[in-house]
Amino acid sequence: MRKVLVNHARPNGTQVSAELAERIIFAPSEELRRQVLHDEKPKLLLGDGVLLEIGADVPAKIQVANPNFYTTLLFDGTPFVGPRGATYLLERMLNELRH
Repeated sequence: MRKVLVNHARPNGTQVSAELAERIIFAPSEELRRQVLHDEKPKLLLGDGVLLEIGADVPAKIQVANPNFYTTLLFDGTPFVGPRGATYLLERMLNELRH
C-alpha cells in the first residue's frame, strides 16, 4: 500500500509518523484522487461509491463506505472490524480479485 486517501480532515492532535505522513492524504480533492489513482494504478480499491466510480478502470473494487450508487445494502451490521470483519473483508477481496 503506497497511498491512503482519507475522506475526512485530519483530526486535531492526531500524531502520524513521518513514514505514514508521506502515504496518508487527508481530505483530498476529486482531482487529487484522480491523480493518485492514475499514478499508483492500484489492483484493488476500497472506498465509497464516489471513489469507486473515479477508479472505474481498477480491476477489483470493494465498497466499504457511503455514498452508495450501485449496491443495495440493507443490513447495517456488516462487520469491517475485529476478527469477523477481517474474515469478511478477506472474503470480499478474494471474490473481487477472482473476477
